[in-house]
Amino acid sequence: MKLFDSIYNPPERAPDQDEACDISSQSAPRRVKDVVVHHTSQLIELNILLIVTSLPILTLPIAWFAATNICLSLLEGKIVYVWHDFWHYIRNIWKPALQMGIANIFMFVLAGIGIAFYNKGGDMLGKSLSCVCVIICIALLLQSIYLPTMNNLTGLTMKQKWVNAALLVPVQLKWTLATASFDMCIVFIGVGLLPYSFFIIPLIGVSLLVLVNAECASHGLTTYVVKQRGR
Repeated sequence: MKLFDSIYNPPERAPDQDEACDISSQSAPRRVKDVVVHHTSQLIELNILLIVTSLPILTLPIAWFAATNICLSLLEGKIVYVWHDFWHYIRNIWKPALQMGIANIFMFVLAGIGIAFYNKGGDMLGKSLSCVCVIICIALLLQSIYLPTMNNLTGLTMKQKWVNAALLVPVQLKWTLATASFDMCIVFIGVGLLPYSFFIIPLIGVSLLVLVNAECASHGLTTYVVKQRGR
């Protein structure tokens, strides 16, 4: 049995989701480039909104899920009113976003504590358990690429969304690793090269992360979840 045979398909789709999940004839880099070139001001506005609404930390998942909805609309060529649509999405998706986001963060923190704890032992068992915790941390970070889009474009249960997001990481590993590499590059440029790149993350960097993650996740959904053959 192939790995993607374990992926859940939505029991039903809202009428507007059919259009949202159509595969564009353009390549992924071209779609992202078109959004960046033609919607720069909107990405900057979204970047500011995302950073400000994420300051309480607890609201970070909610803001990220809402920003993903904005980026999906931009990738689909829809008309977007960033300020209005951002708050509209927050009102509609705050509960599942908070549940999935906090769960991911909580498990990531636990795995991080596990790394620090097991490293203190110094024996082979401790090192092995520490490596397991490192793998869990990486898996959770990669899974977070898919969770917001999975929530926005499918009518699956919370458990099914969680399982699908985890399965899509290995199923389209090339896309996942490419997206993660881009994310790390943006973070390195925006944070690691301070003060020379001070305006990268505050100006547009965070919305670029969301945009590329949304493109990668939507590709996975249209290939394996929404339009999977043979199910």
